[in-house]
Amino acid sequence: MSIRPLVLAAIVGLFTANASAAVLFSTLGQAQDEARTFSDTDNWWSSDFTTGSQASTITSIRAAMGNFDTVAHNFDLYLYADAAGEPGSVIATFSSASITAATTGSNNLVFNHAGASLDANTTYWVVVKMQEAIATDSPYWWLNYTDDADAGSSFTTVAATAPKFSTDAGSSWSDYGSGNFRMDINGFTVVPEPSRAVLAIAGLFVLGFRRRR
Repeated sequence: MSIRPLVLAAIVGLFTANASAAVLFSTLGQAQDEARTFSDTDNWWSSDFTTGSQASTITSIRAAMGNFDTVAHNFDLYLYADAAGEPGSVIATFSSASITAATTGSNNLVFNHAGASLDANTTYWVVVKMQEAIATDSPYWWLNYTDDADAGSSFTTVAATAPKFSTDAGSSWSDYGSGNFRMDINGFTVVPEPSRAVLAIAGLFVLGFRRRR
C-alpha cells in the first residue's frame, strides 16, 4: 500500500481550520448608551476592533440598530483596513440588510459574507451606511461608552481610538466621543490540531526516507 496518500492527507489535515462557527467578538452585551442616527446617505458610522493571535475568517456581522423613520431602510456594511487610526481601504463588502419602518429598540441586523480572511493581531474597521434618504426621522445604530468587549471575545476593542463618523461618504473621518458601536462578529479561527501536525511531520520524514532508498 502506498503511503503517499496518507502523507498528503496528513498535510491537508495540518492546515484544516477549526471550522466550528463561533462569536469571535461582541459588544452586544454592553449598555445601549446612545443611538447614533443616520441623517442622510453620506453620513456613515464606523467602529474598530483588533483580531486575536490566530488568523481568522468572518462570515457575518450583526449590528444593533433601529429605525424611527416612516419608511423602511437598507444598509450596507463594509470592512476596512486601518489607516493610522481611521478607516483606510475597503477589504470586504458584506450583504445588505434591511429594517422596516418604525422599528424601534435594538434589532440585530445581519450582514453576511462568504468568508472574509483577517490577519492575526490586526486592527480593522466596520463601516455602515444607509442607502435611502430619510422621510420623516432617522434610523440609528446603538453606541456604548465603554471600551469593553463581552466575555468570550477573542477579538478586542481599541481603547486608543474613538468611533468615527463621516459626512462626505467616507472621504474624511472625525471622532465621535468614546466607546464602540454595539455589534458582534461571527466566524472561525485557523488552528491546526496538534495530532494532525505530528502526523504530517512524521509522514514527510517517511516519504523522504523512502525516496532516498
